[in-house]
Amino acid sequence: MENKQGINTGIAIHRIKQYIIFFWENHLEQHFKEEENLLFNTMNDDKIIVAIQQHKNIRGKIKALYENDITDTLLLQQLAEDLNHHIRYEERVLFSFF
Repeated sequence: MENKQGINTGIAIHRIKQYIIFFWENHLEQHFKEEENLLFNTMNDDKIIVAIQQHKNIRGKIKALYENDITDTLLLQQLAEDLNHHIRYEERVLFSFF
């Protein structure tokens, strides 16, 4: 879900939306909960605040997918960019001490 391959190759928007919802419900939602409950609540740091805000932004876009009939790719592109940015933030900034 982190890239725009589906959009770039012309896959129908409704199929991309279905996949994102599937991925959210079966993987990413639980992943976010685990990070927040196991890692984020044990640390009080500006980096954690940024990561939590990124989670909220991504959740907001996922919610918009559930609530709206998507007819263009703007929301999908924004979601892909937000998720990609979040992954890079966690890799390069938040968890760089590992």
